[in-house]
Amino acid sequence: MGHSDIGITGNIYSHLDFASKLESADALGNLIRGDRAGEQRKTA
Repeated sequence: MGHSDIGITGNIYSHLDFASKLESADALGNLIRGDRAGEQRKTA
């Protein structure tokens, strides 16, 4: 990637992987609750 330290590259990609896991968990939760795809929960 051209970063001066391999840790920088690792931190970037581990963050992206974590974000992907959160999105997957949200989608699965929506499916289990029966929410429509793409609809976000409204908070009070």
